[in-house]
Amino acid sequence: MSEEIYNRYNGAEKEAMTLRDYLAVDRTVMANEVSFLSYIRSALTMVVAAMTFLKFFDVPAIHLLGWLFIVASVLLVVHGATRYEAMGKILHHLTGDMQNSPDARKSGPARRLLLASQSLIGMFR
Repeated sequence: MSEEIYNRYNGAEKEAMTLRDYLAVDRTVMANEVSFLSYIRSALTMVVAAMTFLKFFDVPAIHLLGWLFIVASVLLVVHGATRYEAMGKILHHLTGDMQNSPDARKSGPARRLLLASQSLIGMFR
């Protein structure tokens, strides 16, 4: 994944982020978590299918398919975890810059609510 799409927030000519930008980042963090859970759900489904093939069928080709499903499910979890971590690093870099910016220290109620939600999200990582 490329960080180039976030360059307007990381460069020397950093623009001030609006509340809409902060909320978009929060939605992206949650979408990243949902995607990782989808990878896990798909892998578990493949494991259940593999166990069904191995337990209830005596055909060698179906047994081979069951073992291939188990290997594929492990690879799917590894792939999902690496994508989750890669996107998480990009988002962590972006949200770390947002929390340290002078705009984030403004005392408006929307900013305080936003910073509180970001700290709650950070607790569950």
